[in-house]
Amino acid sequence: MTRAEQTCCHFDRTMRLIEIGPSHNQGVAKADAWQTTIIDHASQHDLLEKYATVGVATLDRIEPVDSEQDAPPPLTALRCCGRSRVDRPLPG
Repeated sequence: MTRAEQTCCHFDRTMRLIEIGPSHNQGVAKADAWQTTIIDHASQHDLLEKYATVGVATLDRIEPVDSEQDAPPPLTALRCCGRSRVDRPLPG
């Protein structure tokens, strides 16, 4: 099973999802009809420039960023489908 298949099998396209830092390798891309809010450290334009210089072949997959964040705030992790929960902030 591919990474995308492993990610997407827990969701359906009626759900609103947030993807943090997907850049050129999204799991739930808007182009694939997912209702995704994208949070990344840079705009689509800046990501295109960044990844063009390192030879990323999938530049056409970089989508518009909905929210730019220098560093994400500490997050509380929730495993897929709410099966388990971690109530302590993630490091970093």
